[in-house]
Amino acid sequence: MPRALNAIVHAVSAVLAACAIACGRTEPDPRGANAHGGSGAPHAGGIVSLSPALTHTAQALGAGDRIVGRTAWCDAPAARIVGSLEDRDLEAIVALRPALVLRQSSVPDPALEAAVRSMGARLVEVRAIDRVRDVEDAAASVADALESMGVAGARARAAEATAAYHLATASPVACTRPVAFLYSTDPPAAFGAGTFVDDAWRSMGGRNAVTAQGYPTMSAEDLVRLAPTAIVIVVPKATSVPDWVRTVAPAVAMAESTALLEPSLRMLERAPAALRAVDAELVAQGAGGGAP
Repeated sequence: MPRALNAIVHAVSAVLAACAIACGRTEPDPRGANAHGGSGAPHAGGIVSLSPALTHTAQALGAGDRIVGRTAWCDAPAARIVGSLEDRDLEAIVALRPALVLRQSSVPDPALEAAVRSMGARLVEVRAIDRVRDVEDAAASVADALESMGVAGARARAAEATAAYHLATASPVACTRPVAFLYSTDPPAAFGAGTFVDDAWRSMGGRNAVTAQGYPTMSAEDLVRLAPTAIVIVVPKATSVPDWVRTVAPAVAMAESTALLEPSLRMLERAPAALRAVDAELVAQGAGGGAP
């Protein structure tokens, strides 16, 4: 995963945390309810995950109760915070004595690798999760590791989610005119070519107005030059649409979906329905049709 997408994950997680506070929830103790100190007993079959996408994939595969170490952005409040995508507390990880460590990073970590070997644990490393195929491959790798730890049915769950995703995206959307998917409006930043949102929308017959690779940051003027028929703002929770957005495209929709912001197995499970809802909203605004 490139730094741009790392920023997406962190930004989305920050928004979710703010939403939780607004709803009266507080951030859990960083140690976690079930955290073990250095002198405690190791967690049998425990999992440390240094990626929200991999944490949530493991949960979807039936191993949620085994997660003992996580990032601050993972939805696993009982686990101890031990690091993030590009950083980790090696001492805290070793103290937990996990059987499996999940890591998503663009650079190797020899010290972590050595520590995992010394514990007799298994390390699953994913270099990039940008495209739908990357999500599928990561899910399959995590599923293999979980099956080896006795999580029965993990491979079947991964295969079922993948098959269901392809079935759900097989029928075309009604809006086949250019659509820009923004994950930020200040500054404007989009899901470009070669991203999982681009893959999903295109697999449903849609067109991405943003042809630049990756997750480009742009100006409002850049968007005007692209002349999208619609702009879709992808957010974890409903928010107001900036006035300038409505001057760029004749149709504007809000996609309230964390699944479209995180390349985990949840994306395969939930993205098709989220995009169908977007398509229906665009059609209702007169943006249906167009040359595929």
